[in-house]
Amino acid sequence: MNFMISTAKIDDIEEVNNMLTNLIQDERRKYDSNINENYKVHNFYNQFIMRKII
Repeated sequence: MNFMISTAKIDDIEEVNNMLTNLIQDERRKYDSNINENYKVHNFYNQFIMRKII
């Protein structure tokens, strides 16, 4: 498996938020059934990516 690490850009915000949603839902399925199955991350990474741009 190959990995490429790079700095996230504005265009990546939706995808990284989706990745975090998937991670949280995997956590729910495997370890913590108390997590809301409809939870979706919307703006978690926005602040970090925008801070790097400004």
